[in-house]
Amino acid sequence: MGSNIDAVRRQITLLKNEALSPQAFVKLHAETARAELAKLEVDQGRYPTDVFVDGRRGAAEESVRYGGVIEYHIHVMQDAVDWIYGEWVARSPVGPPEGGHYRDDILLFVDGYRRDAAEAGVVDVADAQEVVLISLRPYARKIARGLSVQAPEGWIEVLAREARRRFSAVAKIDYEYRSYGAPRGRRAAEGMTSRQRAQYRYPAIVVTRGA
Repeated sequence: MGSNIDAVRRQITLLKNEALSPQAFVKLHAETARAELAKLEVDQGRYPTDVFVDGRRGAAEESVRYGGVIEYHIHVMQDAVDWIYGEWVARSPVGPPEGGHYRDDILLFVDGYRRDAAEAGVVDVADAQEVVLISLRPYARKIARGLSVQAPEGWIEVLAREARRRFSAVAKIDYEYRSYGAPRGRRAAEGMTSRQRAQYRYPAIVVTRGA
């Protein structure tokens, strides 16, 4: 599973120096760009990074034109979403195989669109504002409250807090109850008790793009 959000951009401006030849300036530009990336990695950690040189993805820094642009697109949200998903799967209780396991039904909603969190390949959230991890199993609320002896009460909220501490610099992470599958429209919802409405609300971890 993966995700892909450009979250960090640092702009370094190099002034042309008449004392340097164009070739020497290009070399200095490449060295400076790499040095700034290394500083950022020391400060915030190392994350998957795409290099763009004069708009060309994957090009070598030394291929930058004289007065050109080197950009690093650093995908910090990928680690946040992947870490939460991996920990949710690892901490999920495992029951009898009949009907499948709870951990197999952790879903990903990207800006409201449902995706299968366990699908092969990359779940692209490059332009997403909100990613929701949730299980819509009927007993998901009971599992979150400690129904299973394998999972303590409140463990999903605990996971959200851990993720918040770990990734607070790059994303906003909250524990919420989200409604899915509830009757739409005022008329359809009339007469429903709060208990009936609650059956459509499930514990979720919500990851939103950082500032």
